[in-house]
Amino acid sequence: MSNMVRICPRCQSTNISPDLSKEAYGSGKIFNSYKCNDCDFHGEFFPEVDKKAISKIKK
Repeated sequence: MSNMVRICPRCQSTNISPDLSKEAYGSGKIFNSYKCNDCDFHGEFFPEVDKKAISKIKK
């Protein structure tokens, strides 16, 4: 079981999913593009952080 989780660079949410939009598919970035389901931020840079560090980041 992994202790790492992706986090949104805008709102620090962990509610992240792969970006399967037409834009991501059309640009060829479908396999490394993500979307925040809370603030709707789309992008390639969603850092992975240790689950234990999330409370420190969200302060």
